[in-house]
Amino acid sequence: MNRFGFFAVLLALAVAACAPAATPTAPPVEEPTPTPEAVPALTGTITLWHAWKENEIASLNEVIAAFQALHPDVQFDVLYTPFDDLRGKFET
Repeated sequence: MNRFGFFAVLLALAVAACAPAATPTAPPVEEPTPTPEAVPALTGTITLWHAWKENEIASLNEVIAAFQALHPDVQFDVLYTPFDDLRGKFET
């Protein structure tokens, strides 16, 4: 090997030695998956006073049916009260 080749190899080794060391990557840490908390089942009776008109009752029954599909242990006691009497019933 001639002098130029020797110095070229020496320079390449010196440059390689000055390069920063590879940083080790930490292994991925597995986080525990949170378990969903059990929600206690709803039970009981809901008393609903309303002054809705007859054409609005179908919508109310749809909402009640959808709720009872999710919570079958909940019963509804739906009572029609004329609008003029409704406030007095709430106050008593």
